[in-house]
Amino acid sequence: MIHEWWGFNESITKTAEIFSNDNIRVFVPDLYRGEAANSAE
Repeated sequence: MIHEWWGFNESITKTAEIFSNDNIRVFVPDLYRGEAANSAE
């Protein structure tokens, strides 16, 4: 699973947990190494 352009956030974590609860293995790399955008600019 790849996060949106603004970075890894709680929404991605929750979605991965939903898949995991259904016994689906999910790999979710943090492509921005902990950084997240606050706006589109």
